[in-house]
Amino acid sequence: RVQLTACLAVSAQGREAVNELARQTAELLNARPLEPRFFDRQMAFNLLAQVGACDSEGHGALERRLVAELRELLALPELKISVTCVQVPVFFGDSYSVSLHSRTPVDLVAVNAALESAEGVELVDAGDYPTPVGDAVGQDVVYVGRVRGGIDEAGQLNLWLTTDNVRKGAALNAVQLAELLIKDFT
Repeated sequence: RVQLTACLAVSAQGREAVNELARQTAELLNARPLEPRFFDRQMAFNLLAQVGACDSEGHGALERRLVAELRELLALPELKISVTCVQVPVFFGDSYSVSLHSRTPVDLVAVNAALESAEGVELVDAGDYPTPVGDAVGQDVVYVGRVRGGIDEAGQLNLWLTTDNVRKGAALNAVQLAELLIKDFT
């Protein structure tokens, strides 16, 4: 089972979204009233719990696409996947909170070794974590940090990913990294 929370930068929605975040930020910092234009709510200094319109079951098109792509890439059509996309008030750089659940205990030493040797992945030292602005923007790798097991579940693996969504196609990178982890550790 995979649980993925995607924290998505506004740049994925284009220049108009970037300009809207900049405008909203300036208006709020100058104590001026805010009138959202591109986003249906205030984006600056806020989180929006959906990206785009949702279907009758409450799922967004991007959420459904990520589930389908991950299942197809892994050739695991029955894999249980839960995805939530959140629009976050950053201009560039997507981040993902990933939780993988396996029937067998997770070997964190082996996970870290696999991540260290994976092409296009930069494993951040234990005790530290990557951020979109401080690490990922302008880079062509996926940064991985906060690699840890579950608090009360031996078969759980949790990690944090961040990448430059403009340079590297963040969703694909997250899917490729999940592929590595699922095939090797579930």
